[in-house]
Amino acid sequence: MRNLQEYANRCMKELDDIGVKYGNVLAFEINTRAKHRWGQCKRVSSILNCFTININHILLDEKNNEQALIDTLMHELLHTCKGCFNHKNEWKRLAEKVNGIYNYNIKRTASEVDYGIEIETENIT
Repeated sequence: MRNLQEYANRCMKELDDIGVKYGNVLAFEINTRAKHRWGQCKRVSSILNCFTININHILLDEKNNEQALIDTLMHELLHTCKGCFNHKNEWKRLAEKVNGIYNYNIKRTASEVDYGIEIETENIT
């Protein structure tokens, strides 16, 4: 099982290195219940610009594509940036910037096929 906090720290450092200012993430959490999303950014306080980010446990399995975890973490971290709590212009601009510098594939949505992940059908309801 990959260490979520280590990957989150790596992603935040990469954003720091290129001058992308993200919000205050209070916690990175593993989501074992999500069936239809890879990650989620939740605003805890708009006044203090605080967030929590949860990541689907499937992305932490070492048999799955590591880049899927990184792209998802970056996607959610970008939502914490000013004017990026949606997938509109500023979020798209920052995603394109990060993609261009790091050769990532951050986009609005991603499927199992995009990430090269096989989901066992008995686990999907």
